[in-house]
Amino acid sequence: MAKTVNQVIRSHNNEKIKLTVGTDDNFIYLEGSKKSLKWLAEIIDAYAEQPFADDYWIRPKGAGNSYFTRKSTHGIYMLNTDLVKPKQKKQNKKVDKNHNQLSLPE
Repeated sequence: MAKTVNQVIRSHNNEKIKLTVGTDDNFIYLEGSKKSLKWLAEIIDAYAEQPFADDYWIRPKGAGNSYFTRKSTHGIYMLNTDLVKPKQKKQNKKVDKNHNQLSLPE
């Protein structure tokens, strides 16, 4: 059975995990030790495998701040779009002279 995100975090609880996340021109950069980058990869993998739609984030000035260096300017936000239900398209509606709604094709 695959680990959950929380299980991954707990399994590395006593290890020194530090990431630096920021932006520079057209790039998002992730800096860290081999252990820290593998930890992040495990979190992404566990998140991708969860069977329900739920977003997840950690950030340097909020939840998960102990995993970031002081140089970090950005956090990490994940959302599995495969599990998010698409919004229903609104149908164009028109009212006839008797005030009855008519659905028109788009």
